[in-house]
Formats: sequence, C-alpha cells, structure tokens
Amino acid sequence: MNTFKTIALATALAVTTTTALAAGFGERGKWESGWAQGVSEYASGTRQGYLYFACRDGSVSSLMFVQPSGTMTETFILTVDGQPVQVHSIDTPAGRQQWPGIYRALRTDKNVSVTIGNRTYPVPSRDAARVIEPWGSKDFSCRP
Repeated sequence: MNTFKTIALATALAVTTTTALAAGFGERGKWESGWAQGVSEYASGTRQGYLYFACRDGSVSSLMFVQPSGTMTETFILTVDGQPVQVHSIDTPAGRQQWPGIYRALRTDKNVSVTIGNRTYPVPSRDAARVIEPWGSKDFSCRP
C-alpha cells in the first residue's frame, strides 16, 4: 500500500473511531458503560462533550474529556460539588494519586463539571451509582 493510501486509511479510521465513541457514549445525559477486548469503559456527558475513563487489566488506563470536535484532553479542572481539582494525566504519578478520590466522587457526587480554558462543560451524574462499581467491590476494575 502506498504512503498516501496508508495515511488516508489511518485518518478515516481515527475519524470513524472518534465519531463512534462520541455517538456511543455521553449523548444521553447519564453515565454509561461498556466492555470490549479486556477494557471497561465509562462515560457521561452531553452534546457539548463527555468525560470518559477506561480500565484495562484491573487498572485505570485513561481519563479524559472529549469535546464535540473529537479533541481529547487529559489535563483539566474537574469541579465536584463546588470543589475544583486540577486533574493530571492518569499516566503521571500525580494523576494516579488523584484517581481514588476522583473515582469515588464521580460515583457519588451530584454536581460535576469539567473546565478547559474558559469553557465549562456539565457532566451528568444520573445513573453514576448504578454504572460505576463501588471502590473495592468484587466487580471493581479500576485501581490506580
């Protein structure tokens, strides 16, 4: 396959995957989950964007906010019940240290939003306690 075809195929796959994720998660104003190829995925959002986290092999593997354009951000301000927290990439020691508190807050708190730059995005909390397993339960799959 020539270079142009390879680049075109990779671009089409990336756009399709991002669009499928955006359409499949976070569009209904409640927490949703899914599982495929050893990865548990969770998301909640609106048409303005959605908060997404994934767990692979029993550990959190990603935490990000996905904007409608498909832009994915791993560093943002997460405000939970009025308390802002600067979220760091889950791949960093600071991000892994924050994870237990963030996970518990997403499962139980009612007023959640993400701020990126000057823009704030709501994160619906409906069904969070049903979809996100309790920390340490037998179905828990997201340790730091």
